[in-house]
Amino acid sequence: MRATKLVPYLALGAPLLLACGRPATQKDCEEIVNRVAALEYQEASKDKDPIDPDRLETIQARVHNVMMKDCVGKRITEDALRCVRQARTSAEIREKCFD
Repeated sequence: MRATKLVPYLALGAPLLLACGRPATQKDCEEIVNRVAALEYQEASKDKDPIDPDRLETIQARVHNVMMKDCVGKRITEDALRCVRQARTSAEIREKCFD
């Protein structure tokens, strides 16, 4: 995944600040990071081979570095987390889960 694809995830922090809910925990943010990374991996994968753990870990590290500093302690709702869990694409998380 290219760094330019990560830029939209920077915007996730702002909506979390404004939403009702509770402060996001480290666990909440890790769940979001892992879900985004898994979806990015699936979107980039051209085949249905088993997941390459090294490649997935690389994507997780990139997403983690961008998102974690803007996530922990910010406001998050259970609806937003449910949306993340049910999203079928990373774009869906960006566009629907944190409006």
